[in-house]
Amino acid sequence: MKVLLLDSASEVVELVSFCLEMLRPGVTLLPAAEGSKGVSLVQAEAPDLVVLDVNLPDMDGFEVLRQIRLFSDVQVVVLTARVGSRDRIRGLDLGADDYMSRSVDYVELFARLQAVLRRSHVDRDSGATAGLEVGDIRIDPAARHAFRGGQALNLTPIEYALFAHLAQHEGRVISRRALLHKVWGAEPPDGVSYLDSFLDRLRRKLGDATSPPCILIEMGDTGYKFLRPAG
Repeated sequence: MKVLLLDSASEVVELVSFCLEMLRPGVTLLPAAEGSKGVSLVQAEAPDLVVLDVNLPDMDGFEVLRQIRLFSDVQVVVLTARVGSRDRIRGLDLGADDYMSRSVDYVELFARLQAVLRRSHVDRDSGATAGLEVGDIRIDPAARHAFRGGQALNLTPIEYALFAHLAQHEGRVISRRALLHKVWGAEPPDGVSYLDSFLDRLRRKLGDATSPPCILIEMGDTGYKFLRPAG
């Protein structure tokens, strides 16, 4: 397993490295301090996880994330001092799989990295190989890809996990808490707003905002459900 640590602060790299070694003994760590080098390493090394700071010396970490998402669905965790709501939403909109303050305590950092690794493709052992087709939606569990009308949806790992779980329970309302625990394993800080940010982005990728009737329906404060596409 390979993890790219893209941060210029040595103390942060040491802390994250320690957590990762505890979680996955023998993990290969790829440290980098510059965003441009980080993007090149993702292309050349295909890591299983990227831990990314927003404040990098040569380029904005959000731009690094945008460039990575042009060619890779690798799990990306943003660990940064910039934790305002606008920055967090921007990071999630660009495809981050988690967004944390770098002042997070060791216990929470360990738990959230563990949850991310549990979702990464190196830990897929569900055994699901049969595809799911509902209307013009097709889900390929083996490759963890989803398609609508034959077009790839280019979902991040979290978006895929949310979409697949909802589609597998067609017509059933899934509570927000159930989705949080299914995908994250535990409720992250600001859990409901965190979840809704991912669902909003997923619905945009599905075209739900522009092509009614919608297939992902928000059921007030209760949760969400997947409806079979018409046609």
